[in-house]
Amino acid sequence: MEASVDPRNLLGTVSQSYQIAPFDMLLSPNYEFMAIPDYNTTTITGYVGGPYQQAISSTTILNNDWYDGQAYQKYAFEYVPGTSTGKIAWFVGEEQSWLLDGRAMGKNGNVDQRIISEEPMAMVLNMGLASSWAPSGVGGLKFPTTMHVDYVRIYQKEGEESLTCDPEGWETTEYIVQHETAYRNYNLTVSGLSAVNGLELTASDRLGRLLGTTGRRTT
Repeated sequence: MEASVDPRNLLGTVSQSYQIAPFDMLLSPNYEFMAIPDYNTTTITGYVGGPYQQAISSTTILNNDWYDGQAYQKYAFEYVPGTSTGKIAWFVGEEQSWLLDGRAMGKNGNVDQRIISEEPMAMVLNMGLASSWAPSGVGGLKFPTTMHVDYVRIYQKEGEESLTCDPEGWETTEYIVQHETAYRNYNLTVSGLSAVNGLELTASDRLGRLLGTTGRRTT
């Protein structure tokens, strides 16, 4: 979720996106497997990414009275990994703003079915600024400034609780240790790279180096 401002009417907006790989310029989501409860506040964005980032996203209009420390607003997402049963639902306040079904990212072009990622992830909250997808309006901002966060809560289904980097089938710590050089040395190139820390690299590993990963399935 990323904050922005609509330059046409100066209303605050929030972008809710799922960024995926492998990358294919022919990506065209199946919009039959998406849902927007209220088109008055939320629209699907036309940007679907490029060779370095694929994205499916929507934008929801916010209330300008929520800014400058005047009020808190709740933002949330429900995340279910997988394909046919996978989904991500985003919420602004108590209302669902849009839903992405895993089946929306089927085969196309040169790439097979993408999935709602099953790999362990981290939550990051920051106040980074960029103008890559929307004007940042730095000239109208006051620094230093503050991003207020009241609370962060994580809910999980009973019996399926997990807060680890090493869930069964996705033992990330072990994988990083086994491929430490590839993770830590950004000067490595694909050419001539046949082994890392004495371990023979597979074709998937070599492809991963080309894509900026190290052989793990990227989703």
